[in-house]
Amino acid sequence: MSSVPSSTLTQTSAAAANGSNAAAVKSSDEDQNLKFQLKQIEEAAKLAFENNDYFVQILDTIVAISLAQPLNNTKLQIKCLNFIHKSFVSKQISSFDLRVQNCLKLVDMLSKFIINSEVAINLEKISYNLIQKSIEIFASVYGLMFLQLTRFPDSQSWSKISKLKDFLISKWPSAYPLLPLNKETDLTRSTGCKIALAKLLGKVIQTQLPCPPNSINPKNDLSAVTDDNMDISISLVNKNHPFLYSSSLNTQGQMLIDYILNLLNNDALLPTSFFSTLIAILMSLFKTRPNFTSSKILGFILAYESQFKNPPKFETDKLKVRLTRRFNDRIDRILMSMLLNRGFIDKDPPLKSRFANKLSYMVEKSNKQKKRSILSDENDIEDEHRSEDENSQKLKRRKLDTEKSIDFFDESRIAKEETYKGIYTLINPKDELANFDISAIPSEFINNIVILGLSKTDTNKLNAGLEIISSRYLDLYNRFQLREQQQQSANNSSDNKLNAQDKQQNKNNEEDDLYDPSSGVVKKEENGNDPDKKDEEFDFELESKNFELPLPKILDPDEKQDQIKLIVDNFIKTSSAKFGNDKDSEANKTDTQELKKVAISRWKRNSWIKLLSRLATRGTKLNPEISNYIRDSLFNYFKEDIKGRIDGVIEWLNEEYYDEFIVSKDESKDMSSSNYMKYTGLVLDYLIPFLEPSDRNIFIRLLSELPYLDLSLISKLRSVCTDPVRSKIGFQPLLYLIMFRPPVFDDCINFLSDLYNYAVERNNGQLQNECLGYLKKYKPTIIPSLEKPPQDNAVTADTS
Repeated sequence: MSSVPSSTLTQTSAAAANGSNAAAVKSSDEDQNLKFQLKQIEEAAKLAFENNDYFVQILDTIVAISLAQPLNNTKLQIKCLNFIHKSFVSKQISSFDLRVQNCLKLVDMLSKFIINSEVAINLEKISYNLIQKSIEIFASVYGLMFLQLTRFPDSQSWSKISKLKDFLISKWPSAYPLLPLNKETDLTRSTGCKIALAKLLGKVIQTQLPCPPNSINPKNDLSAVTDDNMDISISLVNKNHPFLYSSSLNTQGQMLIDYILNLLNNDALLPTSFFSTLIAILMSLFKTRPNFTSSKILGFILAYESQFKNPPKFETDKLKVRLTRRFNDRIDRILMSMLLNRGFIDKDPPLKSRFANKLSYMVEKSNKQKKRSILSDENDIEDEHRSEDENSQKLKRRKLDTEKSIDFFDESRIAKEETYKGIYTLINPKDELANFDISAIPSEFINNIVILGLSKTDTNKLNAGLEIISSRYLDLYNRFQLREQQQQSANNSSDNKLNAQDKQQNKNNEEDDLYDPSSGVVKKEENGNDPDKKDEEFDFELESKNFELPLPKILDPDEKQDQIKLIVDNFIKTSSAKFGNDKDSEANKTDTQELKKVAISRWKRNSWIKLLSRLATRGTKLNPEISNYIRDSLFNYFKEDIKGRIDGVIEWLNEEYYDEFIVSKDESKDMSSSNYMKYTGLVLDYLIPFLEPSDRNIFIRLLSELPYLDLSLISKLRSVCTDPVRSKIGFQPLLYLIMFRPPVFDDCINFLSDLYNYAVERNNGQLQNECLGYLKKYKPTIIPSLEKPPQDNAVTADTS
């Protein structure tokens, strides 16, 4: 597989992983960087859809980008999630096997969006579109994940899937991810996520219940499952499977059927969009799992009547309620007509007769409604086909249920705003009373109103309201505590060091205030505990007239390491910016007078790199941990813009080589385990995926100025040479090494030979010709051994 996707996306992944440095970048640079990342992801997604061979590599990188980015970077997260949605939900990746093999990679990413722990601390972190798309993706791939785990068991992945599934089931049928208001109103809110969650429940039910004996795949053959025959069920699981062959999955599937039917049989009137989705899911289960669902679904359709459903208590738009009833009845009529016309209930004549009578009643009712205007206030309860006693009983039942219903519009136990209004408001925020400025009323009137209101308020209602408010207080308190703990844990080590330094400085300042340098006298502090004593100065002579500062406290090794790391971090953050501009200023000259003494005759922009590299190789040589920390800090700095900072990279690596193999002259040291080889390999690994045709000069310069190269480092050019688009970037530096660096001539030839054999194995004619061209010109004697027929090679191997 070519590395073209890596060249377009690895830079985006690196930028996501290095988000800690974003605070130092200007907002305009951040916007440009974000636009560049979005463009890279869009181009990579287009490439993956055009050529599915690149899909795995691009999917891995995009998932890594999403996991590394914070949730509030919604533009980039949506772009990443759109790629996943198109690949698995819209099935723009046509290969069924490819989607099955890679579906488990999405679990961590989906869990990050759906089980959003940051919402508990910061409510503004929520992103509705991201959560809805994540649920849709999870609903689409749940069956694929089940199939993949059936083939290749992985208990850790199944644990993550079960946790995510159980979390979503616990949110049924709330207003998730929106904060709750009340049970009745919440049924009409967050419709998009409700529909996605309903589809997930349908997929879980279908997957965790066995298919009927007369299914499309009666032998339960795993290889027979395709896009056309995608009836994935627990029937595919072998009895010896470590965790999927469980009765609890079957029980959960049947329980979820009851969850859906209980909501439909509830007295609440459901929105038509949500109602139609639930009906579509039930009919799909009626077809695929009839032995578990047929009797329950038929009973529901026969008993459903929208006129006996209660609209949300706080819904004031009566026209909206009437339309919802009519549309839901129309769906019910369509279902009954389909069941009768397609022969689903022909085997049960009594049931068929009941359906026919119910259908004729619904048609007659619909005709009457059409004759009346939709704007008229119709009485849906009156019906000549039903007795008055039955109607009166249902009206009484509805009245009693209404009396027992909720009392507050906003019953959320979570404060939606971190204000007093957010804590105490229980009414509809759109109500004019919610925006009334009570401060304009005199306090004595307010007191009378409050006292009168409390005297006439039901005790149970008052207790319920106070319980909600106290829960909001507790939620806010816990939220603030978690936020403080998060901030303290992030800055704990550095804050402790700074606090210790501040205390010592304050102590020294206090001692300085008590000392008079002109007289050598220390003034005693005033004793504020004794009120009888007057303000007096108690002087006493020191034995020595000269004040001596106390010796500094000796730091333990751990404290030394922390201080050095702090120095290195601050040096990297500030040195380049401090000396990058204003070269001729007097302040700059003053600051660098002492630095010039550190073997640096003239301070330049990158002089600090020389200072840190020498500190790593010479100054902290006895402490490998500190030395490696400095090296890692330098490497992380270069990763941010490795092309623009190539001068510093070359200078640093030359210093590493000089110290290890010129100054030390340790002949017993293994070259492969040296710091030079380690970080040179890391630099090449990180630079090569970003190379573009315009970077030819800087790449040749890097390879030409590195003090040492061997076959292991040269072999890192393989990914570039095998890339049809960027092959010149790999072969031109290789040609330069062959012509102008004789010590690596043999290694370059060996690399070309290996590359030629690789091209032969992959049947890559273009790469074969490229390698042969260089070998014929610079090492023609090796050609016969490369061009031997495979049979001759086999005979030779047998003879040996």
